[in-house]
Amino acid sequence: MFGCRTAIGVGSFVLALGAPLGSVGCGGSVVHGSGEGEPEPGVGGSSASGSGGSGGSAAGSGGKVGSAGSAGSTAQAGVGGSREPDPIDTGCPEEELPPPDLQCDPFDPASCGPGFGCYPYVDHPEGSGCDQQRYGTACAPAGSGTQGALCGGAADWCASGFVCVVGQRAGKRCAQLCDLAASRQCSGGLLCGELDVAGFGVCG
Repeated sequence: MFGCRTAIGVGSFVLALGAPLGSVGCGGSVVHGSGEGEPEPGVGGSSASGSGGSGGSAAGSGGKVGSAGSAGSTAQAGVGGSREPDPIDTGCPEEELPPPDLQCDPFDPASCGPGFGCYPYVDHPEGSGCDQQRYGTACAPAGSGTQGALCGGAADWCASGFVCVVGQRAGKRCAQLCDLAASRQCSGGLLCGELDVAGFGVCG
């Protein structure tokens, strides 16, 4: 599938939507690799060793005399598996993510006042200390951008029910919000895919 990130963080959320209510700092960048998550071929095992052996195979079966070959490295799975990167020790303690700060419901237009929309956001710690991502929803002035419209910067922001994301097409684009648990919410053959704000998806 695809992955999208919101193009705004809580610090830049209000300015990004055109309201002079808070400080700014552009947040969110796409983590969209080439084929990430796609299965990669594995590495075969070693052949059997020992004198008089009839040889091993790449799968690791042994000979009559000698030792069996290994099944291959655990760091690289066989065909159909996935290759996981080694974890990076950051020195930070493992902690649960804080609960989301849900101030409104993006699927309920009445949860914010007239002229406002409810938008999901994520605030990335940007590598400073051991902080964790904070995410939630907040009311902000609604823009007019709909599916595929450029958003942010000199462009208008997204209408209620849409969110500005990076990761689908070049640049920041508006994408319709969708509920990952529901079916057939997206029109035009689009599918509901995950957003980096837990519990929300976008049509793409």
